[in-house]
Amino acid sequence: MVSNQANVIASAQALDGWLRANLGRRLTLALARPLPTAHEAWQALQTEIDHCQEVRLLALDALHGGADGVSAVSQRQSSSWEQVMRQALQQDVDALLIWYEAGAADAPTANNSADQLRKITQAADALNAFDHITLALIGPGMTRTTARALGFEDGFPLDDATAQADTLAALVTLARVTLDAEAYRRRGSSPPCYL
Repeated sequence: MVSNQANVIASAQALDGWLRANLGRRLTLALARPLPTAHEAWQALQTEIDHCQEVRLLALDALHGGADGVSAVSQRQSSSWEQVMRQALQQDVDALLIWYEAGAADAPTANNSADQLRKITQAADALNAFDHITLALIGPGMTRTTARALGFEDGFPLDDATAQADTLAALVTLARVTLDAEAYRRRGSSPPCYL
């Protein structure tokens, strides 16, 4: 069961201590963007994650040549997302956070971005990634309800003014989900009895 201390985590250092005590290993995250963005909150997200020593942030740019160390998959085929999912599965990623600006529904890139989100969920379904990785959307105006309507497991707001608190809240939630998933897997992994 998850410790109640997770309710009072207010800093990266507190999260590091909680992860060491409860998860016993580093939380592994990967970030991706369906379309390029220069949003300040995107950079703030990466910076805040870097402050947490017990959170491992993977760059998926080896497949796509992202200049900022994080995958930027723009206007590619579904196979690119399948490669991202395969790499995430091979690296034992706990959560894949996908940037999505929910408040930009009227922007010219919104249809392209929604199409990319469909490709992501199709790739995840094809590889059964939903069984191994928490797939969540993060970005301005994002909510759990919006993310679930788009086929994802969770959604986290991330706005410029509250980027630090938003990132910490998302990391705490993802740590809890990961801890619960590991406990569930351990329960079902006992060897058969041959009496």
